[in-house]
Amino acid sequence: MLLGLSTKNMAAETSRYSELTPFQWWESRRLRYKVSLVVAGLIAFFVYITELAVFSDRIPDAEINLFMIGLQGVGYLLFMLVANGFYFLGALSERLPHMRSLASHRRLAYELGFWFSMALPFLPPLLLAYYAVFYPEAWHQSIHP
Repeated sequence: MLLGLSTKNMAAETSRYSELTPFQWWESRRLRYKVSLVVAGLIAFFVYITELAVFSDRIPDAEINLFMIGLQGVGYLLFMLVANGFYFLGALSERLPHMRSLASHRRLAYELGFWFSMALPFLPPLLLAYYAVFYPEAWHQSIHP
């Protein structure tokens, strides 16, 4: 069961959407993709804030203020713009030769792209935790000679 779809639901979806053009099929899922990106981004941001609080002794210069929140929000909006551009590659991938099953290709391409896109917002918190745990001295080094 992938993305909450049972085998029976997948079969019904396959027959219902098999007549759609690649653009129509991918566009029918874009809203779910966008909403999920927003949710993943908010969760990742709260994980990031929590890590800053937990590791405040190891990251002494970390600040959470409106400017930083706004800057990260704009950065995430740019990420979402790029992610939506890459989303369009799903429809283009259907032009690949030697495709056995259009329905299974669509499901696989969508799910791989979906979960990769949902994981990317967690990369900054993951890197922050990694450096805070294994290299806490990195934040204590002076950048001045």
